[in-house]
Amino acid sequence: MSVFLAKHGGKVFSIDNASNGIKDALELAKFNGVEIDARVLDACDVEKIGIKFDFVVGKFVLHHIEPFSDFAHNIKNCMNEGAIGLFYENSSRNRMLIFFRNNLVGKFGVPKYGDAVEIPFEDSEIDMLRKNFSEVEITIPRFVFFSMLGAYIFRKSKTLHKIFDWLDKVFYRHIKIFNKYSYHQIVKFKN
Repeated sequence: MSVFLAKHGGKVFSIDNASNGIKDALELAKFNGVEIDARVLDACDVEKIGIKFDFVVGKFVLHHIEPFSDFAHNIKNCMNEGAIGLFYENSSRNRMLIFFRNNLVGKFGVPKYGDAVEIPFEDSEIDMLRKNFSEVEITIPRFVFFSMLGAYIFRKSKTLHKIFDWLDKVFYRHIKIFNKYSYHQIVKFKN
């Protein structure tokens, strides 16, 4: 994402708590002929950078940050007035997906991709953002439910994958009451 933003004219400062992530970002930037400033840093220590930002962005990172209340406070202090935060995140709202994640994934031949401490982004963490920011908005870009189940349980069936994707689209367009239970969401906050 850092390279994409830099290619589109952004002055990009990227952080990652893993040195491999920073190394890869810098190599990709060089390959694409753009410059980014990238440092190994824990997200909760973002204030140590000493820079104010107009835009903060990430994909599937917020649910890894602990303690999230510290991050919410610290990122606010690093954002200019009117700055926007935009994150593509997973969600813990769908109790059925969480049940399967906790009781089926990693067992019975169903692969486990996350670690033991990784938990999808919770509404309590959205509330922590609301305590720090004047505007917090949650958008569901598409319904992701059946395709998640299919990807784990019926990994080898392309036909079932197509059916599950179709079901997600039908629910998103026609049964909108379930959209808030999508596994994906966009979290936007404004300082």
